[in-house]
Amino acid sequence: MTSLEDLFRCFDTEENRRILKHLDLNIDVLSLIWHHINPFVLNALDYKIQNINRLAQDTSVSPLQRAVTAMGKFGKLSESEVTTPLPVAEAVIRMLSDDCFLSLRDDSCRILDLASKMGEFAIAVCKRCEKMGIDRSGAAASVAAVTTSPVAYEFTRKVYRVLGLSTDSIAAAFYSRDLPEFVDQREDGAQKLTKILTQAKPMCEIKFTDEAAEEEEKAVKFNAVVGNPPYQEESQAESTRNGQKPRRNIFHYFQKQAMLLSEETALIFPGERWLHQSGKGLKSFGKSLINDVRLKKVVFYPDSRELFPATDIPDGISIVVTERTKTASGFEYEYITEEEDIILQRSNPGDELLILNPHDISIVEKAKAFTENYRLPFLHESILPRSLFGIESDFIEKHSDQVRLYTEETGIDYDTEVKLLANDQAGPAGRSRWFVVGREHIRQNREYLAQWQVVVSSAHPGGQDGRDNQIAVADNHSAFGRSRVALKSFDTKEEAEHFRDYAESSLIRYLFLMTDESLSSLAKLVPDVKDYSENNSFLDFTKPVDLQLYRLMQLEDAQIRYIESKVSKKDRESR
Repeated sequence: MTSLEDLFRCFDTEENRRILKHLDLNIDVLSLIWHHINPFVLNALDYKIQNINRLAQDTSVSPLQRAVTAMGKFGKLSESEVTTPLPVAEAVIRMLSDDCFLSLRDDSCRILDLASKMGEFAIAVCKRCEKMGIDRSGAAASVAAVTTSPVAYEFTRKVYRVLGLSTDSIAAAFYSRDLPEFVDQREDGAQKLTKILTQAKPMCEIKFTDEAAEEEEKAVKFNAVVGNPPYQEESQAESTRNGQKPRRNIFHYFQKQAMLLSEETALIFPGERWLHQSGKGLKSFGKSLINDVRLKKVVFYPDSRELFPATDIPDGISIVVTERTKTASGFEYEYITEEEDIILQRSNPGDELLILNPHDISIVEKAKAFTENYRLPFLHESILPRSLFGIESDFIEKHSDQVRLYTEETGIDYDTEVKLLANDQAGPAGRSRWFVVGREHIRQNREYLAQWQVVVSSAHPGGQDGRDNQIAVADNHSAFGRSRVALKSFDTKEEAEHFRDYAESSLIRYLFLMTDESLSSLAKLVPDVKDYSENNSFLDFTKPVDLQLYRLMQLEDAQIRYIESKVSKKDRESR
């Protein structure tokens, strides 16, 4: 094919009809474009088609290099489908043992990419085989793939052809995003999916409706499962609370399925949310995986742009490697930033949260020792629910005729009314403002209206990602909506202000940064000294809190400088 005209001459074949369907191309629309396009633009387009075809057929370049060149032309297939850069895919494949590749000549052994976009992991597998002296033709049917979408299917299929791999090894009846739904909708769904995917037949023939026979359960052995699976999925239904489409994490489905399927796994997915067991569906998964004896290695990039330059994932990226035959506890941990690459052996943390930056370990250990020595709780235990007063995100919109803006000049009857801090509308466009509402609208936890709360933004309560947590004292005539969360509640203004000073100290702000800011892990490493009155036995609130805390935690000068540099950096980022 050397021109757009050639496309119309060959589209009426089964394969090309499939390609048009998968790429969501309409031949009638293409025909209109062809007949009405500017001749100079058409000439340029035909040249590009001819050039791409020439490159694809260039026998002077090795198939592997042609595949690499083709992949380099694309970064994103869609907003949610970011191709894994080849150096990253190669690094992941290097984390697998040699045994995974030596047995690929066996027809019953395969490596599976659970989320192929452009066959990037297939290219990396072929390069590893080449370095190990393994003939790629002997393993042509042993590199299997489930693709992320119809478009990804066509790209992966093209790369497989260039590499000389069997396109029969690509799933044709389902895509990566179908796997979590399959598991959710069936009892023992993960085990059933394992039986289906390990059937002794080409991957292209496998369907979810297959009834896998028991004797075929292990007919195909996956030496390894690799990939960069989808991280989240968006529901088509609108949220009844804030008008936004809800999203849920799904990457953990792929990790759990991979560990059922294979001897070894090496997957890429967001880091901090699972490492700190935060986010919907991740609490039990994160705790289980970080303590699993099969966990061999975790590579954590706090800045996702180190791996994916065009994509900013707030909680960083992790590469997780497991090995079924591993029996010793602990795992290798690698922490990579632009400035440094730290490798150390870590113990499985049990009920504790893993400290992500190795430089933070000694400081956090001192804070924990102080907390344990004086039998103090952590602040996480006192945080009140975001739904404390039952004010939803759309409250102001729904009751616009029953609320008014609050200003200092506005009169308010505290016997029948309260101040309300809430968003003026649901969704990301909403802005937090003070309103006046009747007390009858506060239908739950009314006893807190007589107390003072120290509140922070529920979106960024710990001040992570360079955001201001908007800490403030809400007086004993105030309520607030879901845009705020109360860290603690007090009977007096004095206690509330002392606690605010405590929470704004450099050390406590630093300790807030040690965990993910989702409410499930917020302040899990922040000591709570409980008494914030003038009678506190640890702190004199008439004096600078920072110096007293440094002394209480027995911090060294170098540690203090490190803490203050981290907090100062956060302040610069939040401006």
